[in-house]
Amino acid sequence: MVFLEKHCRYNSLGEPKNGKLVWAAKSRLKRRNIHGMTAIDDFDERAFPYVKFLPSDNQFIAFGYNTLYKINDKGKILAKLNIEDVYFPYRYSYSRSKIIDINDENIFVAAYKTIRIIDIKTFVQIEQIEFQRQIHIVTAMNNKDAIVILDDGTIYLLENGLKKEFVKINREIVAFEFDRINSICYFGNSSGEVFAVNKNADLIMDEHLGDSIRDILVLNNGEHILFAGKEINFFLFENKKSVQTIGNTDKLNFRNRKGTGMKKVFISYSHKDSDLADFIDDKLLNNGIQLTRDVRDIRYRQSIKEFMKSIRNTDYVFIIISNDYLTSSACMYEILELIKDENYYKRIIPIVRDSAKIFNVNDRAKYIEYWQNEFSETEEHSKKIDILNRSFYIDMLRQIESIQRNLPDFLERISDMKLIVCKNPMVTDDEIKMIIDIINS
Repeated sequence: MVFLEKHCRYNSLGEPKNGKLVWAAKSRLKRRNIHGMTAIDDFDERAFPYVKFLPSDNQFIAFGYNTLYKINDKGKILAKLNIEDVYFPYRYSYSRSKIIDINDENIFVAAYKTIRIIDIKTFVQIEQIEFQRQIHIVTAMNNKDAIVILDDGTIYLLENGLKKEFVKINREIVAFEFDRINSICYFGNSSGEVFAVNKNADLIMDEHLGDSIRDILVLNNGEHILFAGKEINFFLFENKKSVQTIGNTDKLNFRNRKGTGMKKVFISYSHKDSDLADFIDDKLLNNGIQLTRDVRDIRYRQSIKEFMKSIRNTDYVFIIISNDYLTSSACMYEILELIKDENYYKRIIPIVRDSAKIFNVNDRAKYIEYWQNEFSETEEHSKKIDILNRSFYIDMLRQIESIQRNLPDFLERISDMKLIVCKNPMVTDDEIKMIIDIINS
């Protein structure tokens, strides 16, 4: 069986561990029955963006809520350590930051620009190493040795806690793996590029695959390299004689356990409707579907507007329509981005809360009136600002004007659909099943 770790959104690959499958389902620590394999037991429903199994001790290292935990196989917390400034940024050109890793002796945690080394037995920090830029990936080696990749592509080697600059990669890095036997660094990115450098920093592999690369696994002492794509495709490369002769020998295509092919589903909602968004998020995660969601997928310092624009690059869009949603400029911005695709209505899955009055033309007109008033008030405020400093008001007025122009058609199309109308606090299990069937179709 294969050991799977969950880092934020996507499963990552690791070495087989004592014939057991360990999987962090829905960013929570679980041992599950998958593809006919025997389930052992479930753990406490505690959210962990990072989980790692220690087979020698039958224990887990997990991270969540700015706290590092050591947990036994019964789910009991054995030790914990608070660590601030640890971010799990995800969704910038599909890049992933792998910022926690372990070896037999130590845990390496990247806290923004700092590597903290924690003794795995005592759970005490033994060293702290500062860098000039934010850390993107850390890969543990032996004892206090590690490879550190910064967000500008600069790679450092940590040798017994001392840092040494190795090479700078002037390409996007999404996935990284180090072949310890042959001292080779393997890389992959969202453009489908896979490349490698040896210990002399020479480029010894440079291929282009037809899928965004999400993870890399070195097998059989470096004889085979497995690249995991987004859809998910697995590309197996064989090293027959030396690293220079790596070539594509096999390509396997797998779909996820529900047969959805890793559909990308965005959820658009007002934060005042977070209760319903949390409920839907949890139900879909239980069925192998993870939503693209602002609270999870906007990384530190990332542009919120750029994230909202990504609504167009998804297979489906959940929309929780409420009175708060229809009177939120941020939510309306997402709608303006969505409707730039003229066939947007084929991809939307609307859920209407009882507070949204959209089924009567006079009720819909009240939302248009609301935005007309917003325009007038904003315009009046702008007049109090010197004309040279009015640019942000001009952008705001253009956006409100666009909302007024496009909202009537959007509401009319929504009101003409057969919808899930959520009069109770949450949707029913039958409605969740219907939603899952739409996504899986």
